[in-house]
Amino acid sequence: MPRTVSIGCQDFEKLRVRNNFYVDKTAFIPASNEENSHACMGI
Repeated sequence: MPRTVSIGCQDFEKLRVRNNFYVDKTAFIPASNEENSHACMGI
Protein backbone atom coordinates (compact mmCIF):
# COMPACT_ATOMS: atom_id res chain seq x y z
CA MET A 1 0.00 0.00 0.00
CA PRO A 2 1.42 3.44 -0.90
CA ARG A 3 2.01 5.93 1.89
CA THR A 4 -0.09 9.10 1.94
CA VAL A 5 -0.15 12.31 3.94
CA SER A 6 -3.11 12.32 6.27
CA ILE A 7 -4.88 15.67 6.58
CA GLY A 8 -6.57 16.52 9.87
CA CYS A 9 -5.74 13.30 11.72
CA GLN A 10 -4.67 14.05 15.31
CA ASP A 11 -4.22 10.42 16.37
CA PHE A 12 -0.59 9.32 15.99
CA GLU A 13 -1.51 5.64 16.45
CA LYS A 14 -3.92 5.82 13.49
CA LEU A 15 -1.21 7.45 11.38
CA ARG A 16 1.13 4.54 12.14
CA VAL A 17 -1.50 1.84 11.60
CA ARG A 18 -2.59 3.39 8.29
CA ASN A 19 1.06 3.82 7.21
CA ASN A 20 0.56 7.58 6.69
CA PHE A 21 3.30 10.20 6.68
CA TYR A 22 3.41 12.64 9.59
CA VAL A 23 4.33 16.20 8.64
CA ASP A 24 5.44 18.36 11.58
CA LYS A 25 4.49 21.97 10.81
CA THR A 26 5.77 23.39 14.11
CA ALA A 27 8.64 25.24 12.40
CA PHE A 28 6.14 27.16 10.24
CA ILE A 29 4.45 28.82 13.24
CA PRO A 30 7.26 31.28 14.19
CA ALA A 31 8.02 31.94 10.52
CA SER A 32 4.42 32.89 9.80
CA ASN A 33 4.30 35.19 12.84
CA GLU A 34 7.57 36.93 11.95
CA GLU A 35 6.54 37.55 8.35
CA ASN A 36 3.07 38.79 9.35
CA SER A 37 1.76 36.09 7.06
CA HIS A 38 -1.88 35.13 6.63
CA ALA A 39 -1.15 31.43 6.19
CA CYS A 40 -3.79 29.05 7.46
CA MET A 41 -2.59 25.79 8.99
CA GLY A 42 -4.84 23.12 10.45
CA ILE A 43 -3.57 22.88 14.01
